[in-house]
Amino acid sequence: MSVAFGSCFVRSIAMLVVLLVLPTAALAEPEHVPPHAFDQGMLWRIERPGTAASHILGGAHVSTITAIEGLPQAAQQALAGARRAAFEQRADHPADGLVTHMWYLPWPVTRELLGPDRFDQVQSVLQMYEIGAEQVARMRPMMLFFLLTQSIDDYRALVEGRPTLDELILGDVRARQLPFTQLETLKEQTADEPAWPIAQQRALIDLALAQWPPDQGLADAEALWRGQQLGRSLQRDAKMAARSGHEKAYAAFVRRLLAQRNARMAAAMEPVLREGEAFIVVGGAHLLGQDGILARLRTAGWTVTRAD
Repeated sequence: MSVAFGSCFVRSIAMLVVLLVLPTAALAEPEHVPPHAFDQGMLWRIERPGTAASHILGGAHVSTITAIEGLPQAAQQALAGARRAAFEQRADHPADGLVTHMWYLPWPVTRELLGPDRFDQVQSVLQMYEIGAEQVARMRPMMLFFLLTQSIDDYRALVEGRPTLDELILGDVRARQLPFTQLETLKEQTADEPAWPIAQQRALIDLALAQWPPDQGLADAEALWRGQQLGRSLQRDAKMAARSGHEKAYAAFVRRLLAQRNARMAAAMEPVLREGEAFIVVGGAHLLGQDGILARLRTAGWTVTRAD
């Protein structure tokens, strides 16, 4: 797999799925929030007395939307009225060196980490993605897991350079010369990935193999997003993990993928929200439930109202 492909994939999927074990910024833990709070809706109005309202869009990083006009009308209006912006991660940052670090181990030890039988099964599947054995032998186990959760058609679309929703909105922001910032860096996201317990990585790969081929491609995921039902996707995945005996590994994965990052991003966006009139874009899953960004902002004293 080439670094050029890695850059494309990072620009789209990896912004959402890179795991972290970093200390999170101090923001009060959400209290008295129902388990499925904020599971419906993609656009939210954030405000407090004396501060102009801002909006947060829970986006689908990879999307069939090819122009700003493809966004829901409420999101278009909120973006048009914004005077500043923030993104989960800058979509235009060059990161080839970090991509290589994210995807590959320094030497080919993946077979030893996974065990021969599991490795051979992974390699057999990824041959259908036209990923060679030498590349698989150096890939980090979590990157293999992420690949196995993508359908072959969606993988090919990503390789061909399908633009991300973040890129489209960033293009509009840059064209209007608005100030913008990012809530996380790729370096932050990848810094502690090697600390992920290998036993849990193996369990997640077993879960992905058991469910392969994926029964839900990007089009189906986007349908859930447009239908404002992203919470259903996480609930479905949790049930699948429980049925296959990998409930603990999946729970740890979600904790690292979402909860720990949510605390940091919520803290990082507060200065932007205090300036007001901001348009903020994050992956939709980061807004959901008791550990989501919206619950944390509400606990911090912001009024959070659905705007779509």
